[in-house]
Amino acid sequence: MSVKVEKRRWAAVVLPNPALQIFLKNGVPGKTVDSLRSPAAVVAEDKPNARLLEVNEAARNQGILPGMRYAAALSLCAELHAGVLRADEMEEEMDGAFRALQGVGPDVEICRDVSGVFWLDGSGLERLYSSASSWARAIRKILGEVGFQAVVVVGWSRFGTYAVARSFAKPEGERGKPICRHEVTVFPSLADERRAVGKVLLEDLGLGESLCRAMERLGITSVGDFLALPESGLRERFGEEAWRLRRLAESSRWTPLQAERVERPWTSEIDLEPPDGDVYRLLFAIKQHMDPLIERLAERKRSLAEVAIEMKFDNGERRCDRLRPARPTCDGAQIIDLLRLRMESFLGNTRDHAAKVETIRIAVKGMPSCSDQHRLFAENPRRDSKSAHRALARLRAEFGANTVVRAVLREGHLPEAHFRWEPFGEVDGFLTSSTGRHSAANLVRRLHYRPLPLSPRPSRLRNDGWLPCGVHCGAVVRLIGPHVIDGGWWIRAVHREYHFAETQRGDLLWIFHDRLRRRWFLHGEVR
Repeated sequence: MSVKVEKRRWAAVVLPNPALQIFLKNGVPGKTVDSLRSPAAVVAEDKPNARLLEVNEAARNQGILPGMRYAAALSLCAELHAGVLRADEMEEEMDGAFRALQGVGPDVEICRDVSGVFWLDGSGLERLYSSASSWARAIRKILGEVGFQAVVVVGWSRFGTYAVARSFAKPEGERGKPICRHEVTVFPSLADERRAVGKVLLEDLGLGESLCRAMERLGITSVGDFLALPESGLRERFGEEAWRLRRLAESSRWTPLQAERVERPWTSEIDLEPPDGDVYRLLFAIKQHMDPLIERLAERKRSLAEVAIEMKFDNGERRCDRLRPARPTCDGAQIIDLLRLRMESFLGNTRDHAAKVETIRIAVKGMPSCSDQHRLFAENPRRDSKSAHRALARLRAEFGANTVVRAVLREGHLPEAHFRWEPFGEVDGFLTSSTGRHSAANLVRRLHYRPLPLSPRPSRLRNDGWLPCGVHCGAVVRLIGPHVIDGGWWIRAVHREYHFAETQRGDLLWIFHDRLRRRWFLHGEVR
């Protein structure tokens, strides 16, 4: 096995089960993946049929594994502590870990393909740390201060440190052993690193199951066995994934370290004496401290992209809110208006918030300003995207970041599982005006969040007919169907017979008969 290396020290940092660590850190304060005795898991979405993404060792001891359905996991352990981790929350926590790592190494690269993986370049740090082991311990310590467990491997190649760190961060089956077998590992020589890399199992690198099974049939289970294969014909026989792994094993194939620079936020702190609970007086104090921060951003040709307001109340409670304007701006009035909407939503009711604010901490983040380019042929759409962005930003500020969402199609057996709600970002693509003729409006099927039970269909229809939704809609004059959905035997059997029902008033209802429950339900309307 020959692996080319670069003559420098590398550190690979892997956060085992990063989503689960973040979920426990925010949902169960003071508990980590190892210290929590009860079973815990992160699910893809808040539905019984959702899959488990990550589980802790206590859950593994109960037979609960990643990929299992949430309902099936609850049948094995009713005390399972599970929840959903939002994508923006995951990204924010990873950025926090990235900023923490910059304190022990200026050149840090975050892996965008695998969550919770970082690389650090140790060049030039010999005078700051007495040894590579002390540098590795400093890396793990600073991540522990922000609430993360980590596996740190210091070696002589990017692939070698990455492969060993991934294998050490993998749980050891269902025997309840700690999640991090080797929290800090330093290879004193290249030969030691090569021996460790050769023993890493292919399945520990997160490769596809089909590739791992194909290698097992040939008796190849470790990285050393894989690298011993001839390079010629590897792609044609085993595909792109095997070829990419072989190329990554050669450090000459790696791109240089893509070090990122995360701008540290500008901060200001306000001490209120005596504590105050009036929204407008608090906004006036915030504006006096925020305007200088915006001016400092403008001097560096940057615009405000995000502001974080952390309030400490006189009863010890803390609250942190993050607001983002529709577009990065230097207009403080827009930010104050968004803050007013957010603060009125939780400080406006004095019964719910009897405590008063005694300390306010402001942190603003900027991004490079960019002026709009003048177009030779200006288009004047009938809808203003900037106004739409401002309206959506006001909704997020007043009701929360998850207020504005959009439906994204996905595979599912039942109609309500064919889509999921995701945070809605830019509206430019949705407001583009078409130049051709507008086609006739299409009918849209609008679903209820939960199917509504209907009155049963009489066995013998009288003069008034069947009134499923009451007298105001009229009787059903035409019934189109049935369209049968049958299945769900893997969790819960389902047999639905869907119909389009036209009423005397002209309503077009989308109803179904649940044969197992022997009831009719209204699932939506077509308008």
